[in-house]
Amino acid sequence: MASDATPARCARAADASVQAAHRVVGGLPPTRDGGTALAPPFLAKYALDDALHSHDFNFLLVIVGGFLAAGLAYWGMSYVQTYLTGWVGERMLADLRIELFAHLQRLSLGFYERNRAGC
Repeated sequence: MASDATPARCARAADASVQAAHRVVGGLPPTRDGGTALAPPFLAKYALDDALHSHDFNFLLVIVGGFLAAGLAYWGMSYVQTYLTGWVGERMLADLRIELFAHLQRLSLGFYERNRAGC
């Protein structure tokens, strides 16, 4: 039974890490990048209708700053989404490997004598 202790412990640790990631990702709003993707048309409305029409250069600078902030936020959220997607995928693969290795360890020697590895 000592051979099952290490894979089982690793599986519990992997489950705990995936659950922790789910808590972090699950706590974020469902439209993480929706607001930043929709900000430029909204800001363009104010730039064209209010700032340019009233010749308010300071308000136009605020709107341009909003464009830049929305672009940076969109880039940051896209990076986080890509990172978390890769991390969760790698954790899933690690979990599958751990389960497969634990299953292979539980098989009897007779199984390996009857079934040849490879082709």
